[in-house]
This record gives sequence, structure tokens and C-alpha cells, in this order.
Amino acid sequence: MIFSPTGGLSYHLRAFRYKRNLWSPFISQVHSEIQSWKSPGKALLLIGPNAGYSLPLSYLSQWEKIEVLEPDPIARFFLKKKLGLFSYNSRDFFFDLEDESMDYQIVHLFEEYSDYDWIFCNFLGQLQSLYPESKKEIHPHWIKTFQDLLLKKNHWFSYHDLFSAPQKPKIEAIDSQKFISYDDFIRRVYSTERETLYINDHQTWKLFEPFPLEERRWASWEIHPAYTHIIEFRHG
Repeated sequence: MIFSPTGGLSYHLRAFRYKRNLWSPFISQVHSEIQSWKSPGKALLLIGPNAGYSLPLSYLSQWEKIEVLEPDPIARFFLKKKLGLFSYNSRDFFFDLEDESMDYQIVHLFEEYSDYDWIFCNFLGQLQSLYPESKKEIHPHWIKTFQDLLLKKNHWFSYHDLFSAPQKPKIEAIDSQKFISYDDFIRRVYSTERETLYINDHQTWKLFEPFPLEERRWASWEIHPAYTHIIEFRHG
């Protein structure tokens, strides 16, 4: 994981370059959203936090115990320097997303950390890049299993990629309190049809379909000057 399409050394170099300027509005919104999420638990699971570049680390200190699922050893090194002591679990709970027989990993994850509060740290939108075995789409059976398990769990938070493109999105064109279809969302934020623009669909739109609309928020993240991600915030 030192060289990875979703992190690794290149991502750390990019974070060093952009964190205090280009990324600053996005990071501020992540901090605000997480801090407004009320969670009474004593233990916290961070899933895919990388080195914590976007996390409100001082706020996380309210949890007595923190465990981390993060495959990048460089990220874990930097995160430990920032956050202090935490436990690390090296098990791969998300492997092989195209095979419905592999649901046991995600089931075990929910069982093992059932008493923890969870934060998916811009992780779910990276599954396609982390697991190229899943080819074009995450298996529908895996999605259904994930939804069923998450609906039963209290106290979770996720921020994740929805779409990314060279064109900057107009997030202000969306009312988070109203239903909007997949196609209408793209049409409004990009002022164009899906077919006329290169858009990377991170396949998280369908993951949260069973959840209340009023729990949605969005942000744009200009990850570098030529490319911007749309990030969605959801919680339960």
C-alpha cells in the first residue's frame, strides 16, 4: 500500500502540498459535520482514515478507545504521531466485493465492532480502486448485506466520494431536504448530461438509498487544481 491509487506515498505528498490551502474549505466542512454528529459511545472505529488529514483529531480524543482499520503503513505511522495510541487491526474485511459468497468479511466486521461508534473516513467511495477484483460494479448482494447491517447499527458516520470530474460541481444547486434522482443530481451540479462529460462514479449513491434524505450533506473537494470530488456526508 506504499503506492496505491487511493493513497500511498503520492497521496501523502499531495496532502503536504495542498492541505493548508486548496483542501482547507473541505477539511473545515468535514470537521463541522463530524463535530455536529452526536455519539455517546466510549469506543470508536476509524475505517480508512489514512493519516487523519481531514479528521478533527482533537475532537476524537473524547473517545476512550480508538481502533483503526487502515492498510497504508505510512498513514498509520503519521496517524499515530498525531493521534497517539490506538489499536490496529490488519484483517481485510472488505475483500472481493464482486463475490456474494464473501459477505462474511463485512458481517464479521459488524459483529466484532458492534459496540463501537464508527466513522468511515472517505473510504466507501474508494472501494473500486482498492479492490480491482470487483471490476465495474460492486456486487448487489454485498450492497444489500451492507445496507441491512448498517440499518441495524447505531452511531455511525460516513463521508465518501459520490462523483469526481475535471469540472467543478455546483453543490449549492442541490436541496438536501428534497428527493433527487441520480440523473437530476448530475445534471444540476455539472449543468450537463451524464454522457457529455467524463465523470467518475464512485458507486456510493446506491449504498445509502434506504436511509433518510434529511441526513444528507455534500461538499466539494478540489483534490488538486484540475480535479474535484463531490463528497457526501451520512450518519446514523
